[in-house]
Amino acid sequence: MSEIQIPLPGDHPQKDTNDSTVSVETGYAFWSESYDSFSNPMTYLVEKHLADLVSHGAHDISPVLELGCGTGRNLEHLMQMGASNGVGVDISEEMLAIARKRLEGTEITVQRHDLSNGLPLNDESFNTILISLVLEHIENIQPVIAEASRMLAPNGQLVIFEIHPYQRLNGRRAHYKDESGTDRFLPSYPHLIKDYVQAARQAGLILDRLEEYQGTPELVKEFPKLARYGDTPIVLGLRFRCSE
Repeated sequence: MSEIQIPLPGDHPQKDTNDSTVSVETGYAFWSESYDSFSNPMTYLVEKHLADLVSHGAHDISPVLELGCGTGRNLEHLMQMGASNGVGVDISEEMLAIARKRLEGTEITVQRHDLSNGLPLNDESFNTILISLVLEHIENIQPVIAEASRMLAPNGQLVIFEIHPYQRLNGRRAHYKDESGTDRFLPSYPHLIKDYVQAARQAGLILDRLEEYQGTPELVKEFPKLARYGDTPIVLGLRFRCSE
């Protein structure tokens, strides 16, 4: 195992450089064909804990918005939790094509959008906003979180899942194998926990809950790939709400 470089106060880890790195749009266009069948510990843990981190039951979570909705899996899970309507956006038209089929006949629509630009959606219009395994690909997360805060209803919740900084600082990042079997890496920018919290605070949000998900013995039995992580945290889960 390579040495983990822990940043000193005031330092910030830099993006990895790799000749096998492709753009986010190119990567997910190719990956879309196998994404839902890919045995991914990160997406597995997100799906296992989504219903736990998203506050639901007592309050209507609709309308929902997912930034980086991919193939629509999370939106489908949100519907199972009670979401009746909402919007999903993603940069990959190939991923969205799968999402449209999955969500056909529902009141959830999806559309292409690059998160480096503001969204043409109204202020305070969503009770739940989800960003899952997306911010790794964005160097400056503050504008994205600020835009989410703008669209969040006064009593709403912003839920973020991301690769845990422990794993990212140890070299793990989103990747897939192309048709030749070569590992292709997507752009990946390490973010510390404080980066998310500070960006949210600047956007007028307060931290409501923080979870560090790992592979418990029960989950390892169900998903053996988790064993390779030992007892280290794998996925970071954060829930923010509007400040008073």
